[in-house]
Amino acid sequence: MRKYRIGQFAKAMGVTTEFLRYYEEQGLISSIQDESNKYHYYDFSQSLTVSRILYLRSMGFPVKDIKEILTNSDKSQAIRLYHQHERRLYEEISAFQYAQKMLIEFEDTLSRSKSENWFIIHREPFYFLPHTKDEEYYLDKETAERMKDWRSRYPYVFDLDYWPVKFKDTEALFPCVYHGLAAEANIAEKLSLNVTSPVRMFPGGRYLEYHIASPLTTVFSPSRKLTQAKYNEIFELCREKGLKISGDMFVRFISIYQEQDLYIDHSIVYCPVI
Repeated sequence: MRKYRIGQFAKAMGVTTEFLRYYEEQGLISSIQDESNKYHYYDFSQSLTVSRILYLRSMGFPVKDIKEILTNSDKSQAIRLYHQHERRLYEEISAFQYAQKMLIEFEDTLSRSKSENWFIIHREPFYFLPHTKDEEYYLDKETAERMKDWRSRYPYVFDLDYWPVKFKDTEALFPCVYHGLAAEANIAEKLSLNVTSPVRMFPGGRYLEYHIASPLTTVFSPSRKLTQAKYNEIFELCREKGLKISGDMFVRFISIYQEQDLYIDHSIVYCPVI
C-alpha cells in the first residue's frame, strides 16, 4: 500500500497538517515513522478515520466524545453519547432561534426610530438581577454565583440598566443607576432561574418606549450629566402628552454605530405609564 508524506495526505483528504497532528496526539490517527529519515507517513487505511472525525465534527461533537465514539464505546455508550448530543443540539437550536427573534426585533426597533423616538407599547413582565449600583460592583459570593449562572443563559438573558423614579417637588431627579441582567418572566420560568431576592420583578403592562441615541466617550460610557438630561426629557414628554408615570424605568441596549466620527449608543428607555 502506498505511503504518503503528511502534506500529501492532508492535501488528498482536504485537511491541514495541523489537523492530522492534533488528532494523532489525541490517539485517533496513527502514522508510521520511517527510521531512516524520521518522516511520518500515512496510507489509505487512515482515510476512513479522518472522514469519520470530519463527519462527527460537522455535527458539533466535542473531541472527547469523538474519541470515545471511535475508540472506547460499545453500542449502549454510543447511544448515550448520541442522545446527549441530540439534547445539546436541541438547546443550541432553541437559543439560535431566540437570538434570531431578538435580531428581528432590534432591526425593527432601529427602523421605527427613524420616524419617531417614542411609542406606547405593551410589555410582558420580566425579572431583573442587579449587579452594580452607580458603577460599583456587588462583590458578595451569592451575587457573583447568581450572575455567573444567569450569564450562562445568554441570549435568553440580557443586560439592563434600572433607573429608579424620584421626584423632589416638581423636579425629576436621577438618583442612581443599577446595572444587571434581566429575563422575561416566562423565559425565567422555563430556564428555572433563581429569582429570589435581590431579584426584582417588573410588572407587565403599558409602557412608554423612548429611544435615546447618545454620543459615547472614548471608553464607551455615557456621562451622568447626559443620562440626567435624557431622564428629564422623558418626564417632560409625559407631562406634554398627559401620561402619568406609574413606576421605575429601565434601559435596554440595542446597538452602537458611528455618525460623523462619533460613536452613538442606541438604547431604549421603558417607562410604565397610565
